Amino acid sequence: MVGAASAGYAFEWGSDSDRHGASGTVDVWWGLDDFAWLAASASVAGVVTGPDQPGRVSMEALAGGVLALDILRWVPWTELLVGIGGPTDALGPTGRVGLGLDYLLSPRWSIGPAARLRPFPAAEGSDGIFTVQLRLARRFEL
Repeated sequence: MVGAASAGYAFEWGSDSDRHGASGTVDVWWGLDDFAWLAASASVAGVVTGPDQPGRVSMEALAGGVLALDILRWVPWTELLVGIGGPTDALGPTGRVGLGLDYLLSPRWSIGPAARLRPFPAAEGSDGIFTVQLRLARRFEL
């Protein structure tokens, strides 16, 4: 099992304007083998357009799968998850596609970049959000 926390930059784009801000994500992965993992994730992002316009908070709760080459010191991974998400005033069905590269600091701890893209089909004025985060992960034996 892997538990991870990520924090970083968020970019929300949409028909009304683009917004920039910060994001945070918590992930739990359950390994089926060295390559396939089941995943659950929750994240939040706060974005603003400018000093004279209100910001917006987006949240999501997702589940899905991860493919990771977890046999090397560098662990490349990709994820595909589905669930509910979007700006807090327009939550709806969404998905997330992500790529990352964890570097094993020790047999238990890793750190690395994660890039994730999520569409928000139910949110008026927002087409989706893209995040780039630094991820810190801890492996647990069950």
